[in-house]
Amino acid sequence: MGAPTPMRWAKVARRGIASGGVRVAEARLPTISVVVPARNEEAYLRECLSSLLPQDCSPASYEVIVVDGMSDDAAPQIVADLAAQHPHLRSVPNPRRIVSAGRNVGIREARGDVIAFVEGHAFVRPDFITVIGRAMADPRVHCLGRLAEQQIPVD
Repeated sequence: MGAPTPMRWAKVARRGIASGGVRVAEARLPTISVVVPARNEEAYLRECLSSLLPQDCSPASYEVIVVDGMSDDAAPQIVADLAAQHPHLRSVPNPRRIVSAGRNVGIREARGDVIAFVEGHAFVRPDFITVIGRAMADPRVHCLGRLAEQQIPVD
């Protein structure tokens, strides 16, 4: 297998007010914006995005925003190639190059009712969007998190 499995995790938060100033309706699942801050993640980015793009729900229910920290590797081309096949994937620049600034850029660019963060070296399950949508549809839920799984190779 080679490289260790990257840490898998995500942070999710509700915007509170959906686009247009309307509260998220309890009767429908919220739309999700997945923000992926990345800089020089060529080694893992294709796998990360390949786990996010074929979710078990309609592409109309979510978007994936890669916030590129001015990568020097092939990461921007990987995103461009995948975006040509997946209209719900787009890339925006992060001129400050740091992850926290990238998250802020992603929040400003997000169009969804709910924002999720996934690191560029991580990957998610095929029901990631559905699980978030169902949980965040509950009006008592405002923030989600989950335990991280990490496999460390033994020499």
